[in-house]
Amino acid sequence: MMSGHEATPDSGLSVRQLVDDFLVWSTGHCAPATVKWYAAYLVGSRKAFVSVFGDRLVSDMGPLDLEQWIDRHFSKASENGRLGIKRAVMRCFNWAVKKRLCPTNPLSGADIYSRPGARRLASYQPRRSYLNEEQWKAAIESVASDDWLADLLVLLRETGARPFEIRILEVRHFLPELKVLVIPQDEGKGKKERIIPLTDRAVEIITRLAATRRKHLFVNRRGNPITKHALAKRLGHLSEKLGFRIHAYALRSSFITDGLALGVTSDVLKTVVGHASTRMIQTVYSVLEKRAECLLAASATIRGSNPVRT
Repeated sequence: MMSGHEATPDSGLSVRQLVDDFLVWSTGHCAPATVKWYAAYLVGSRKAFVSVFGDRLVSDMGPLDLEQWIDRHFSKASENGRLGIKRAVMRCFNWAVKKRLCPTNPLSGADIYSRPGARRLASYQPRRSYLNEEQWKAAIESVASDDWLADLLVLLRETGARPFEIRILEVRHFLPELKVLVIPQDEGKGKKERIIPLTDRAVEIITRLAATRRKHLFVNRRGNPITKHALAKRLGHLSEKLGFRIHAYALRSSFITDGLALGVTSDVLKTVVGHASTRMIQTVYSVLEKRAECLLAASATIRGSNPVRT
């Protein structure tokens, strides 16, 4: 239950009380994975925010406290990782202001810098949203053919699926007779069933992996499922090697862009990639309107595979 603390500077609200209220509220209003992410940095360990500042009054906190906490306890985190940690804490305090638990966010103004000695690209480059053929070729040739990352990248490019949809794949999701992946409602984004049509190349990869797996298709050397952090780390190393940034969603963006350029309508493409509406596609990408017959034909057109005929 909410504590109902008044929004006054000297209310005596402690950081521990504030975080407890926030996590209770989040449990009822956010996805379990989101709550878990908040808790990991707020209360999850001896270096968590509450472990360090729990007994402090909110009114006594300042932006320097947040900066020094991240510098001390997360010095090895990437720049994006440090920004994510800041975001988790700031959401808690911004929520408190919105709910009138405190008048202002005392952490406002905190600056998060890249860790000392972090390896950087020669110059800053924003996240790349599209990979052309030359960049794709350079990326895939930089990964060993028997590396799980190679198969995962090819599947992302062939299907246009969300990175997590490919990363969590299990043998049971694959319906070879229909050449599709089916992610059940309780596992899909927005609690919706997701049907992912497959090209011939995607079917070959999944068939090969499924033949040697009991459950998860993508596992590490210990047999554990690949995590989003492991994928991000591998792509970070690959970016340094290539000299340009590459992230998993760039392959999804490239699939959509290529599809539009080849004449797949935004209505069909929306269904292929699992968007709820065409607005995202029409807003982010240039729309080229033509007709396409079916989902499998659309995927096959984009990646040059033969469509399935019924």
